[in-house]
Amino acid sequence: MTGDLDDAQLAQAAYAVPASATAWPPIKHHDDPRKEMVIELWTPGATQPTFRSPAQVTLPKSRSQGFSTVKIQGERWRLFVRQDGEQLIQVGQPLRIRNEASAEIASRISIPLLVLVPLLVITVLYLLKRGLRPLTRFASELDARSPKAGAVLAIAIGTSDMSGLKPGGQKSS
Repeated sequence: MTGDLDDAQLAQAAYAVPASATAWPPIKHHDDPRKEMVIELWTPGATQPTFRSPAQVTLPKSRSQGFSTVKIQGERWRLFVRQDGEQLIQVGQPLRIRNEASAEIASRISIPLLVLVPLLVITVLYLLKRGLRPLTRFASELDARSPKAGAVLAIAIGTSDMSGLKPGGQKSS
């Protein structure tokens, strides 16, 4: 699932780049996703990109459009390529960045879950025990009776719907 989200971000970055890009906006935050993203613009017949975002890596010029996974300098990268008129726009990101982001998301979710799930189980068990308490009392009274005893058991009625019933199940007036 995060792979689809990451791919959508690559495609969004490719569609956000104007065909006339000449400068890269400054990165102001350490967690800016552009920090590890490479964007290149290629014109037909060029041997070097006409624009490249500040990066240590040069993307190989791709001939096919869409998504692909390639190895660059021994590291796997995810690329998205699209054509904008005559210009080719390539956006790439190391898969390592995606894996780190997925691991961070998982760790942020797992700690609250490790606390909430046992708490939820304890709460449900407590509420079940409390809700079944009248039935437990009734069962213990039945267990304590002799099979030959003919006395009527007294049942405490806790709901207002049943408070008007007589022992025979008939409504009192």
